[in-house]
Amino acid sequence: MNDTGPLIDLSIGVQDLGNPWKDKIVLVTGAAGTVGRELLCQLLQRQTKAIIVIDNNETELFFAEQDFSAYDNISFLLTSILDPQIGRASCRERV
Repeated sequence: MNDTGPLIDLSIGVQDLGNPWKDKIVLVTGAAGTVGRELLCQLLQRQTKAIIVIDNNETELFFAEQDFSAYDNISFLLTSILDPQIGRASCRERV
């Protein structure tokens, strides 16, 4: 298999905008999967203020948390995006 670079390129089409991710709080759903992990890697390179990671796969979320434990601006949350508790202050306090 040929390595064609990253799965996701967050810089495509935003050359004139500078860094639109800088100092932003970003929510990533499905972050334990292949695309979600790549998105995390890309966001970490773009000086985001905080990244909130949500996934409903406990095992894969655990491994993602271990892999990204060196970064203090990432919060991991085991839940579903269908959970009505997502927007409550208890989740936002982690950021």
